[in-house]
Amino acid sequence: MKFQFNQEQKELLNKIRFGFDVNDDLDEELYIELMEKVPDYLMLHGFDENYTPNEIGRICEDIITILTAHK
Repeated sequence: MKFQFNQEQKELLNKIRFGFDVNDDLDEELYIELMEKVPDYLMLHGFDENYTPNEIGRICEDIITILTAHK
C-alpha cells in the first residue's frame, strides 16, 4: 500500500519515528503499525484541555482518514 501524505502529515509522521519510510510501498504489517501508532499519538498529543482536537490532533485525524480510506 502506498499513501499520499502532504508535507505537514509527513512531518508529523517523522515525529512519531517509525522504523521505516512511510512514503514507501507498505505491507500489511507496516500498515498495522501505522494504524496503531498514529491514534496513540493523537490521544497523547492531539487534544487541548477541553478535549478539542488541536493542530496535531487535526493532522492525526487526517492521516487516519487517509489510512482507513485504503482499507
